[in-house]
Amino acid sequence: MLTGCLLSVVASLYAWQPQISVAGFFPVENSGRQVFDFNPGWRYYRGDVAQGGSLQLDDSAWEVVSVPHTVQLMPAEGSGSRNYQGKAWYRKHFVVDPALKGQRVQLYFEAVMGRADVWINGRHVMQHVGGYLPFAVVLNDYGVEAGDSCLVAVCADNSDDKSYPPGKTQYTLDFTYHGGIYRDVWMIATSPVYITDAVTERH
Repeated sequence: MLTGCLLSVVASLYAWQPQISVAGFFPVENSGRQVFDFNPGWRYYRGDVAQGGSLQLDDSAWEVVSVPHTVQLMPAEGSGSRNYQGKAWYRKHFVVDPALKGQRVQLYFEAVMGRADVWINGRHVMQHVGGYLPFAVVLNDYGVEAGDSCLVAVCADNSDDKSYPPGKTQYTLDFTYHGGIYRDVWMIATSPVYITDAVTERH
């Protein structure tokens, strides 16, 4: 009887667990912050593409994926440079909700492996180096407002690069680091007056 009660309590606690991201995003009522799942509906191409960030590029034939996503599925022990290394492109077409008028709207990437270049509406806006830390792009900074159509393009490159961790070539490692947008992406809207993020804010 007691065992059955304990199992019931444990099951209830497990079922109650909130769904949160690696970055800890979850709804907080009356916080002034809105968090939207930005994971579905990316167009994906493994390899390099000329003018991959361009508005004029036709990506209609690209594979449609949801992130988190990796450029190649491999077994956990797939080390020794057996996985794909190189560039991969992700593009997403969307409309910023008109209800977000007057809000500061950003795209928050929990991580992209390992060198990420980002375009907004055909304009290269940033490069982030390192596949284990988050970064963010504030859409308002590039003329995107509530109600606007927008294209975000990301070129992820997991080629060997000693300038950021792990620094060694994959051939010399006993683990594999995959490629692509391998963690969650969020759209976050806040008041123009907000608490800064020491990790992702660029000064």
